[in-house]
Amino acid sequence: MQKGFAVIFVLIMAISANYAQDGQQDSSTQKLPDSFIPTSDYITPAFPNLPQPLSLLNDTLVIPLGWIKADFGKRDIEIHIDRDWRYITLTEFIDDNIFRIPFTAPVDWYFEHMIDINRRIIYTEKVSLGSEELIEESRREGKGITFDLVDMGALGTASLRVRGNINISGKMVFQDQELVRSSLAESQNTHLEFDQKQNLNVEGSIGDRITVLMDNDSERDFDWENNIRISYEGAEDDIIQKIDAGNISLSLPATQFVTFSGQNKGLFGMKAVSKLGPVDITTIASIEKTKKEQQEYKGTSEAQAVRIKDYEYIENQYFFINRMYRDGALNQPTEYMGQSKTIEYIPPFYPLVNGLHRIGRYAVRNFELYRMDNSNDPTTEPGSAFVDINNPSDYDRNNVNFKRLEEGADYSISRDLGFMRLKNRSPDNVIACHYIIVKLDANNRNTVVDTVLSIGHGVSESDSTLALQMIKPQSLTPNHDLWDLMFKNVYYMGATNINQEGFEVKIWNTDFQPDKNYDPNGIDYITQFGLDSVDASNELKSDNIIDMFNPNIVSFATGELFFPMYHPFASDSMVGGNTNPDLKGVLGDGIMYTSTIIGEITQDKHWEIEVEYTNPSSTINLGFMIVEGSEQVFTDGVELKRGQDYQIDYFSGTLILSSDADPNANLKILFDKHELVSFDKKTILGTRAQLDLGEKSFVGATALYYNQSVMNEKVEIGYEPMRNFIWDLNGRYQLEFDGLTRALDRMPIIETEKVSSFSVEGEIAQVLPNPNPINNTATGDPNGVAFIDDFEGSKRTTSIPIQRRYWRESSAPLSAGNSEYLKQKHRTKMVWYNPYVQTRTKDIWPNQSTSIRAQNETTDILKLNYRPRNLQSGLLQDSLWAGITTPLYSGDYDQTQTKFFEIWLWGENGRLTIDLGRISEDRDGDGKLDTEDIPEAGMNGNTLLDEGEDIGIDGCTDTFEDGWGGCIDTFYVDVVDDPLWANIIYTGSDRNLDDPNNDNWSYKEGSSNYDHINGTEGNALDAGRYPDSESLDRSTELQRVNKYYTKSFHLADTTYLAGRTKKSDGTYTGWKLYRIPLNHFSRVDSSMSPEWTEIRHLRLAVSDTSNVNISIAKIELVGNEWQELGIAPDSSTTYTKENADSIFAIAVVNTEDNNDYVPPEGVKGEYDRLNDIRSKEQSLVMKFTDLPAGYSGAAMKSLMKISGVNYLTYDK
Repeated sequence: MQKGFAVIFVLIMAISANYAQDGQQDSSTQKLPDSFIPTSDYITPAFPNLPQPLSLLNDTLVIPLGWIKADFGKRDIEIHIDRDWRYITLTEFIDDNIFRIPFTAPVDWYFEHMIDINRRIIYTEKVSLGSEELIEESRREGKGITFDLVDMGALGTASLRVRGNINISGKMVFQDQELVRSSLAESQNTHLEFDQKQNLNVEGSIGDRITVLMDNDSERDFDWENNIRISYEGAEDDIIQKIDAGNISLSLPATQFVTFSGQNKGLFGMKAVSKLGPVDITTIASIEKTKKEQQEYKGTSEAQAVRIKDYEYIENQYFFINRMYRDGALNQPTEYMGQSKTIEYIPPFYPLVNGLHRIGRYAVRNFELYRMDNSNDPTTEPGSAFVDINNPSDYDRNNVNFKRLEEGADYSISRDLGFMRLKNRSPDNVIACHYIIVKLDANNRNTVVDTVLSIGHGVSESDSTLALQMIKPQSLTPNHDLWDLMFKNVYYMGATNINQEGFEVKIWNTDFQPDKNYDPNGIDYITQFGLDSVDASNELKSDNIIDMFNPNIVSFATGELFFPMYHPFASDSMVGGNTNPDLKGVLGDGIMYTSTIIGEITQDKHWEIEVEYTNPSSTINLGFMIVEGSEQVFTDGVELKRGQDYQIDYFSGTLILSSDADPNANLKILFDKHELVSFDKKTILGTRAQLDLGEKSFVGATALYYNQSVMNEKVEIGYEPMRNFIWDLNGRYQLEFDGLTRALDRMPIIETEKVSSFSVEGEIAQVLPNPNPINNTATGDPNGVAFIDDFEGSKRTTSIPIQRRYWRESSAPLSAGNSEYLKQKHRTKMVWYNPYVQTRTKDIWPNQSTSIRAQNETTDILKLNYRPRNLQSGLLQDSLWAGITTPLYSGDYDQTQTKFFEIWLWGENGRLTIDLGRISEDRDGDGKLDTEDIPEAGMNGNTLLDEGEDIGIDGCTDTFEDGWGGCIDTFYVDVVDDPLWANIIYTGSDRNLDDPNNDNWSYKEGSSNYDHINGTEGNALDAGRYPDSESLDRSTELQRVNKYYTKSFHLADTTYLAGRTKKSDGTYTGWKLYRIPLNHFSRVDSSMSPEWTEIRHLRLAVSDTSNVNISIAKIELVGNEWQELGIAPDSSTTYTKENADSIFAIAVVNTEDNNDYVPPEGVKGEYDRLNDIRSKEQSLVMKFTDLPAGYSGAAMKSLMKISGVNYLTYDK
């Protein structure tokens, strides 16, 4: 024992001496290897355990073996990453008590080592015996597990052979986003994720009669790629020869009338083949999961015919860069470099002369095009874009960033004709430019005589910002000053790089029945519209063929058709309309050029453009997801063979014909396609019996029942279900005459190639259809019913979000009457929030159907708590205010078809003001963009919340706040009691010395205290680490325009009260629907357009001298698919809208919003089986107020023309 102790002591001393020597080399540092990972049984393990060699033990001599691994309780490891992502900490708990010392490391170091350790673990698993890779290799080699299950006597032994694998994995995902949830409905930080993968190939058998085949892979893209089939094979003398169940097919090649293509693939069900004496019987019961399609081609050329409506011109792609190049200019005075200049003459763009544009001596040079770009792109440049660069207006875009576009890659330009084309249409971007106009030498266009005009400028040493001429605003509408710069006479023909061979254009007048492509004098409309002015010899006479070689008419490369006038389908009563006298009386009013209301536009539609062209190719695209083996390809009636005459890729639907295919033959292709999404159920039941009378003769009978059902209880015309029964008798008798063949062969000259035969074939079939099995005897429709319009979807809404984060503190409204801003010091305190726990939907709308599956059992509400401040007592109600603003999506700016503003709210006192339009973002009225995003270089920040930026939108910390929402240059606490500061800072008794502006954010998850939830200082945990800004769209531009419509009402006023909801006991819920007609709103600026095309913001402002509490459940801008035509005397059919809005209006009532509405007998909302709810039942209301005697009102809805809609099968 003493010897052993001495040896250990010597080893310890030797090791100590070794460390001492190392330490003598550098007494201050100790170099550790890069792969060093600090571990200890006393420290929380940071990484998964690696498999240890057998020679190493985790336990040391000084720790009892395995005690640290004893089961003392429930173990948990908590992972925390600090907010700046610098350090990660792992802490181990047992029964909520810290068990070991927490492990802390830099995030980068930790993930670097985690990747390395995971790589080593994977390597260890791969080289270990029994790994998944070995199993997978075994599976690929065809090995599997065979089970002999049971001996079933006479049937034989039941066995099962299984190949494949099943993998189930799960993980707990913890997202430490450090954001505080202010609503229980928001996404949680921790959730479970499970993933199951299976790849199975099962082969089973019961004796030698029954087999089972299953091929299933969960990683396949589509469900139909998985197959299962159970088959029974009968003996030769059995009546039942074969039964297949699962994925089956039906082939009836002897019939022509029963099935579309003689065969059905993609069926799932059961098929039986029986033999009763000499009669073969096939019986089937299945569900069809595919749809049949057919395509026909002329030879190997894919013919296309495209119909384009007259109002479907290309928008936001072609633009004039200056109105002078559109309308022309004559002796136009200009100025350049302080000197007066004159543009003598620029010819107008239209009309063409001999099919060509006239080109003047004034051309565009130094042209640069820009697109507004608010992203943090370092290549952008700051600047402003002006509608009129010489007259700034409210529609200008100031102090924003622009991205320079590349000519050729992004756009093309005609410098002589002054127009440009964007490569990609730009509906939602601001496009602007700068350029100069020069005068060219009359004899040499390459020589510049003079520079006569400069429009805008780029960035230079003397000016670091761009000054640009706007070509297109963010939202281009007919009432905008730049509307005329956009081309409205260019049409896309459906393809690019069109082949000239076979190209043809026709213009159809759809007012005639049938449509006509020529006028009463027999002249083609392509001639009347200026598309045919020369013949094939280029002589100035029409030949009824479009001038396809004139680049001012047709562009084959871009697939565009140009009409040689500004507004080709408008009469000459419109400026720029069609002036051809032969078209008088057949052209529309040009509403398509002056309106964005689709209902008005479609009413003015009279023409369609038909374009036909062929693209020669031996490759034909049938579309994706072709059912394998379902295709039948015929050329001139002869069926082709796959692999010999053509090749096909079933997934992409690409069919390639062989090189010797006849280019002029008629090609017909029948095929089945999988349906990616289908809620219809198609069932096939039937049987066929056939008696063979020799090798090529037979007689047969078929009976099939086909049922296509739909999920909807109410169906529109054209989408009805069907039930069809078809019976069919057919037969063939064929007799061969060998003797006749031999006799002919003996004759001179004649030599036969086939046996002579006689054949007769016939077939008769009858369909017993039921085109619509949906009946409703309660409404008097026992023989099928479908709806032209059931009014359930007639209400068109723009929904305004009520989530708190979409709303910001608003700018001051304009006071009624004098157009002056309400005072900032009259702004009261208002808190807006969504309660953490959502409200039961039935507490608001008791009649609404809800379910867990539909996720509509609860709903968010927006609460507004309005509180006047101490110093505001004694002020008039109309002068006190507080408001919030939300932006609308750009697609919702146009509200010209909207009729009502609707709001569901709870509250009894206070005045509510609704403002709709362009509302200033300048919250404090100082004319500057207030933002936390400190500029890094130039005028903009990086759009991220950096260290030290989260000080609030007021731009100062608490010590320098003035209590009114602004800042001072001294400490608030030092001057709060100083009389000299009384008119500058807030000194009321409810002042907050720690946070004078009350802008500090704080909220504890789940709390009912929301007093500071709208704060912008210290709200990084709420705002997602984005800097707060006055800009509602997070741009670098402050919008200060106030052009909006406004309406105020008191919550106790019932003028606009449109409904209340009641509980089941008959008492009111307290929730009320207010419906305000938009024509009751007034304009705050008399210069505003009367059209509602620029509704960019919504502001809700509250006014009162006492506390007000308002809850909001829903806000909608409501229109209707049915549009009022107006009113008219009974003796007239001409309706007028003048002064009619207050007399006649269209609205809706339904079972959810209107307690007093009782649907007609037999009519109810449709049941949604997917979500287990019943939808509301809704009716259209034609509301009349003081309709004069002898007058009537009318409304109209434009139905989209859909092919296949047939009303002839209905009685009424």
